[in-house]
Amino acid sequence: VEETNALYMIVLAKGTPSPFAKESDEEPVDEEEEVDEKDEKKAPDAKGEEASDEEPEIAETKVDLDGIAQRTIAFPLPSAYYTNLAAGDEGQLFYLKTERAFFSGEELPTLHAELCRFDLEEREEQELAKDVQSFVLAAHHEKALLRVEDGWRVADVTGDEVDTDEGELALD
Repeated sequence: VEETNALYMIVLAKGTPSPFAKESDEEPVDEEEEVDEKDEKKAPDAKGEEASDEEPEIAETKVDLDGIAQRTIAFPLPSAYYTNLAAGDEGQLFYLKTERAFFSGEELPTLHAELCRFDLEEREEQELAKDVQSFVLAAHHEKALLRVEDGWRVADVTGDEVDTDEGELALD
């Protein structure tokens, strides 16, 4: 996706609740805690045992094509031009957002864009930096290479703000 006026997600499997559905105000009953207490009484002391060599289980991805159009959901964000979508840690999406953008089809930088992170759990957008032309998120999702007007920066993107005055790359 090059540029769009809104962001959407698709819930792939039938029966999966919408991530933007209203949350219940009822307090959940913590049945796991009760089960854990019973298991602790029965479980032998695990000190000194070697770690398991079992491989982690890979989650199955299920796609139900029937009714998939009805499971396409708009993010609760204002209409704007969204570019450079990049998946972060689980439940996070990074992107550039601007009021005006190029629609020439060329790989031109977006001027005066805001680097943002949307958190699905919190259901909110966090503006991390202003005047970012493009970015590439590192594989571990903690740092990003940012293109700003006067050069390139490497910045930490885990906090609430990104300092674009630090981390300048010397390309001389």
